[in-house]
Amino acid sequence: MWLLGLPWALALLVTMVSSSPSTDPPDPASIFADLSPEELRAVRTFLMGRPELGLSPSQGGPLAKNSLFLVELLPPKKRSALRFLEHAGARPRREARAIVFFGAQAEPNITELAVGPLPHPSSYRVLGFKGGRAVPFSAHARGTLPLARLPESPAHHLFSSYKPRGRFSGGTPTEVHGAKVCEPQGRRYRLRGNRLEYGGWSLAFRLRSSAGLQLFDMRFGGERVAYELSVQEAIAFYGGHSPAAMQTKYMDAGWAMGASSYELARGIDCPETATFLDAHHLLDADGPVRFRHALCVFELPTGVPLRRHFDNDFQGGFHFYAGLEGQALVLRTTSTVYNYDYIWDFLLYPNGVLEAKVHATGYIHATFYTPEGRRYGSRVHSHLLGNIHTHLVHYKVDLDVAGSGNSFETMDIRFENISNPWSAGARVVQPQGWDRGPLAPGLTPPLTCPRYHLAVTRRHENEPSSSSIYTQNDPWDPPVTFESFIRDNETIEDQDLVAWVTVGFLHVPHAEDIPNTATPGNAVGFFLRPFNFFNEDPSVASRAPVIVRPLDPPTCSRLEIRRWTPPSPSACVHPEPFTYNGTY
Repeated sequence: MWLLGLPWALALLVTMVSSSPSTDPPDPASIFADLSPEELRAVRTFLMGRPELGLSPSQGGPLAKNSLFLVELLPPKKRSALRFLEHAGARPRREARAIVFFGAQAEPNITELAVGPLPHPSSYRVLGFKGGRAVPFSAHARGTLPLARLPESPAHHLFSSYKPRGRFSGGTPTEVHGAKVCEPQGRRYRLRGNRLEYGGWSLAFRLRSSAGLQLFDMRFGGERVAYELSVQEAIAFYGGHSPAAMQTKYMDAGWAMGASSYELARGIDCPETATFLDAHHLLDADGPVRFRHALCVFELPTGVPLRRHFDNDFQGGFHFYAGLEGQALVLRTTSTVYNYDYIWDFLLYPNGVLEAKVHATGYIHATFYTPEGRRYGSRVHSHLLGNIHTHLVHYKVDLDVAGSGNSFETMDIRFENISNPWSAGARVVQPQGWDRGPLAPGLTPPLTCPRYHLAVTRRHENEPSSSSIYTQNDPWDPPVTFESFIRDNETIEDQDLVAWVTVGFLHVPHAEDIPNTATPGNAVGFFLRPFNFFNEDPSVASRAPVIVRPLDPPTCSRLEIRRWTPPSPSACVHPEPFTYNGTY
């Protein structure tokens, strides 16, 4: 039963809480802000008071009852949002999405409602799925099931404890703090509610309880480059010798990835300098639940220059050196879906590049070791087999480059078989080819989104997500089937387009996954990069470059050092001011 498939008593409605309340008028980005605890309570109170719904408290009682399961923001329609953001149109009506379990009906079902207007709801309407699909309350026929109470085994200490053991052989210090991030002159980003600004970047964000991080109205230099960038689904396919292993297919949106965002540890999950934000969820609960420090924002030194050049004079000196330190702003949250932890990052770079990235860590999904099972994984302990699996993550990218009317094309680079006009008679041919086979057979409809590294479709309001929280428990006939987005076979020329991006990696567990899978080597993502969008690298607006020129070449004993920031950041980094020599 689907109710049993989402076993947490969390509250699903999300809001970002700033550390200091503001008296300024609401930022336009607030139309995308998650519902506040007050809005969440208002929605629940309104629905509980509707006699025709016959709602009972979510906690306690039988399954055969009507109850409110989930409440979260229902984002405004794009057309209304753009009219408000660009043309001073009316502020879009603020509404909530509510999921109701009707278990006490003659035909039990699950219904989604739009409730509004907020903050004082007075009406609701039914939200349908594409194609008019209904969500059944249970896929299991009515009947009885035998139950047996099993004895609980005594608790044992896990062999995969986090407690330190052993010593490094190098003898370098390990019982002192490592390198830290600091902000010598304060923060270089600004948070206003759910509006985040950094350098040329400006965007709105939310942490939707159902699927996680969602960015809206992403602009660089005041110009919108994308309307939405969001996490859609995280899937893990397992292989194995046992029935449990070979049939394991986790679709983590079905476990409410956004509402699985627990507290981030300062100095470990995020630097000590980070700004931490709370989230509020209303999921299978009778009120909003606060998740402390569920998100963080911080500026991160990348450890590699954004760009640099040493102009050699080939006489033991140089004409000039110039470099721009690498920095990025990180918006981070995590999803702990039982054994696995996903670390979700969106990184903003000063040259107009945006990176979406996810790290996988946590405990591996393992089965009892048998010799036959070694074909499907590695023996990671005496009686434990780490099963091979594939992680696949799906993103929605609604690009609005120079407006909503976009086209999509691919460019392939190929070799030309021509004579070299500067070397008569010389020919160089390097043919390259590959087979493009059919799609893998046997995938059930909800699992078709990972078939494609990239799929581009027309944007439709009734196709907001490529997956849903119902897919895990109804994979045979899901209400959302990504393949139907593509089978429309619509033109994608000069249209409002959405790119659906799949990233992933194969994980073959090994002994070093004990106690936990480590993040190095288990990360994947993609970049959005400007391509002839600007006249030059927009990071030239940064005041952080350093330019060094010798005043007395070739001896280079006197240097002109130009910088537009203080010569020495502060004692939190290197105490001495910047110096350079450049000779060799």
